[in-house]
Amino acid sequence: MKVIVDLEIADYIEATPGVIAQELRDAKAAGIPVVRFPMSAFEPAVSQRFDDQMTAAMTQLAKASPSNLTYVHCRHGRDRTRLVVGLHRVENQKVAPKAAYEEMKALGFRTYFIGLREYFERRTKTDVD
Repeated sequence: MKVIVDLEIADYIEATPGVIAQELRDAKAAGIPVVRFPMSAFEPAVSQRFDDQMTAAMTQLAKASPSNLTYVHCRHGRDRTRLVVGLHRVENQKVAPKAAYEEMKALGFRTYFIGLREYFERRTKTDVD
């Protein structure tokens, strides 16, 4: 089984509702379920909604395996995607938080999204800088 975890928001800057609707249609036609957790890189990552979405994404990723592939994406695949995968590495794969954060940066996570970095620190209880 394959699953797509989609973090995009339909805000006309990142993606239009039509683009997202087309992605959903294409995935459905290919028989690939899509789990949507729209989150903004610009919205402060301190809301209960953001935390609930992140927890749901972690739950979905915990199901990933070679026979249950999961593809996580946002607009650029750098910031929100790296945050979700970095937290998955810590919470589900037991990678040390600082090592996971270094992986995030090496794979394109931009540290100027302070809210995302601080969310990683709060959730992992680790000062990464």
